[in-house]
Amino acid sequence: MRIFLLPLPGEKFIPYAELAAVPDLPPDPTLKQRVVEAYQRVVSRFPLAERILTHLRKATAVEIVHSLHWTTEETRERLEAYLEKQLHKHRRWWRVDTVLAAAGAFLLWLPGPNIFFYYPAARSLSHYYAKKGGEQALAQLRTFRYVPSPELAHIHDLLGEKLAREELLEKIGDQGRRLGLQHLPAFYSRHLHW
Repeated sequence: MRIFLLPLPGEKFIPYAELAAVPDLPPDPTLKQRVVEAYQRVVSRFPLAERILTHLRKATAVEIVHSLHWTTEETRERLEAYLEKQLHKHRRWWRVDTVLAAAGAFLLWLPGPNIFFYYPAARSLSHYYAKKGGEQALAQLRTFRYVPSPELAHIHDLLGEKLAREELLEKIGDQGRRLGLQHLPAFYSRHLHW
């Protein structure tokens, strides 16, 4: 699995990966296939950082692509602090959503879709998977392969310049294409405060 630590203003970063889209159902799907597909569609709307952590629980080899402005040791320390913060968050929300889903289960007898059960249950499961992925990532942090990237260093430098939004996104798109990341400008468009 390849994760990019995208630079943000203020020496911060946000993890990024272009994950596979939810596959279409085969003709005549089974009930299990329908349930799994429905869950995957809901999860695809959850925050990317959470979905990346979820994928880390099954990852056998992880490559961390980071800016040239950070050494491997600095990157590892920043990533470790980030993962610990995410683990704390997902542990807390896993508990909260589990309680909400349990409370919503009492409403299952009502006719119609039970959003008070299904959504908290999906969130609880997603937080649990993210928690597991974060725990595994922290345990294997030293085995990750760290790759410095001049493209991410260039994006870091661009963020320090006073550029118009369209010009900045265009230049970020150029760097994204060099990295093979097609959706990078759209991602930055959502995550930068203009």
